Amino acid sequence: MASPEIIDILQQVFLRLPPGIWFIVDDTDEFSPSLRKAVSLNANRYKNLLILSGIMFNFGGNYRFSLQKLNDIKISLQENVIINITRVYLH
Repeated sequence: MASPEIIDILQQVFLRLPPGIWFIVDDTDEFSPSLRKAVSLNANRYKNLLILSGIMFNFGGNYRFSLQKLNDIKISLQENVIINITRVYLH
């Protein structure tokens, strides 16, 4: 589970988003809208937030996303924020 401080930060991030729009968590210029751009974070701060929350982790020199951590955060914030998670893999 992410620390209470990180959960508070994520709650503030998610509460700033307009409702009903799906945002991509991966920081890429190929798809829009991106969560990083929606909350106006630079790439380094966004990456640090994802790593500190456990959403993103280093695996064999590559970064991956943890669906379990996203679900944990969804449960932690369910009283204040509705989060829907969809996983997509593109070649």
